[in-house]
Amino acid sequence: MNDFASFLRAKCRKPKKKNPFFVYWVARCNESAGNAERPEASRVGMFLDEVSSKREDWQSAEDELVRRLRLRHRSFSTEKTYLGWLRRFATYLRKSAKGVSR
Repeated sequence: MNDFASFLRAKCRKPKKKNPFFVYWVARCNESAGNAERPEASRVGMFLDEVSSKREDWQSAEDELVRRLRLRHRSFSTEKTYLGWLRRFATYLRKSAKGVSR
């Protein structure tokens, strides 16, 4: 994992403060794949299924967000903006999960 951390520091164009986040998730994936140098796609897929099964359904997350915003008397435009952020984040997660499992 130290090699991956040093690779992130040297080659990746992203904020340095996010390195621990990436190292943590790659370490978790590596552990679930039996600490293999190049894990099999099926093992990576099993890891992603395990992680995604712990996430809440997006529709219920949207409902909860709307409920909380309305409880705080936020405007409708704020509600639309927050829901847009949530939907774009969900789309990002789906696309990034498909890219990793290939």
